[in-house]
Amino acid sequence: MRDGRTVVLVTGGRAFGVARVPKSKLDAACERGHVFDVLDGLAIERGPLLVVQGGAEGADAAARTWVRNGLIRDSQTWRLSVHRKENPTEDDLAEEADAVLRRAWDHAMLTFEADWSLGRSAGPARNRRMVEFGADLAVAFPGGSGTADCVKRIKAAGIPFLDERYPDFREPMAWERGFS
Repeated sequence: MRDGRTVVLVTGGRAFGVARVPKSKLDAACERGHVFDVLDGLAIERGPLLVVQGGAEGADAAARTWVRNGLIRDSQTWRLSVHRKENPTEDDLAEEADAVLRRAWDHAMLTFEADWSLGRSAGPARNRRMVEFGADLAVAFPGGSGTADCVKRIKAAGIPFLDERYPDFREPMAWERGFS
């Protein structure tokens, strides 16, 4: 934790959440929504987050948007934690909503831009810097070789991570299943 925030490293591909042929705008919106849902869940569980990301399009941009929006998007998200109680009362619901809203405005972001003057080693160098910065946990969204490199570094550093690279939207979300 830094400054009372859980440090979450986000990694994923540049095309994740970006509408390009053959991906539709709806598919891209669903992918961005998945990033938002995962970060919402972590915020509910952990409180304020410091989101560390690489400044690229795709999953990084979705994480930046989530931090900039500052507010958990709808009441369905906070219900996840309230429903863990047997028969929550109206007071339980109100208390949980107030707690979530108080936490929702206190997120922060740190961007590690790649130095493209390094050529093809720019991405791995950025991934190394992000992992060396340290994180309490990491989330990996679908991507390519850059994401795979970052996941390899995350594992080597012993950082617990949620593997969302192959999401099955019929199953519980990774933050509900636990960390790898």
